[in-house]
Amino acid sequence: MNKNLQKNTKDELIEEVIKSRKEIKDLKDKIKDLEWKLNTNTTNSHNSSSSEKINKTTHKCNSRNNWGKKKNRWWQEWHKWKNLERNENVDETIDVSQENCEKCWASLLSNFAKVVKETVRQVIDIPPPSNIVKDYIWKYIKCPECWFLNKPNFPEWITQLVQYGNEVKTRTVYMYNHQTTSYERLSEYFYEIYNLA
Repeated sequence: MNKNLQKNTKDELIEEVIKSRKEIKDLKDKIKDLEWKLNTNTTNSHNSSSSEKINKTTHKCNSRNNWGKKKNRWWQEWHKWKNLERNENVDETIDVSQENCEKCWASLLSNFAKVVKETVRQVIDIPPPSNIVKDYIWKYIKCPECWFLNKPNFPEWITQLVQYGNEVKTRTVYMYNHQTTSYERLSEYFYEIYNLA
């Protein structure tokens, strides 16, 4: 036993034990706190990945590694796959049948050639973009009988010498408000597609 403890009285020894127990409890709490800090990372706390100091893990940039599993499919579960429906309002019909036989070069356009099977494939497309420039001519005409000067009635929406039409305005409003396109990108679009400055 320690010589200092032998000289102490019973009350002093009890006080020493209580003090030691308190220190042990404080040290245990400190150890627990340090262990918690050591095991904390971005996966089990609200901390950002840049704040990690110890046990820094490198995260995979693509979490979709198991393509075969149902839960990791790249499409949404609710997505329904379907083909385009055939449109009965056909604007143009193009016959791509061969005119001559591939083997003997006989004409396939004669009455003796028999159509065995017919397949139709439809392509839905939009016309290439083009500008429609319209001149509205404003003529003051003097009546030959009474010499009254007749003025033309311009449409109310034509206010400038050169201006954009309603179709350009409609597309601009739609793209700006609904598609949230910036003015800069709108002007790029109209310049690159329609050559409108």
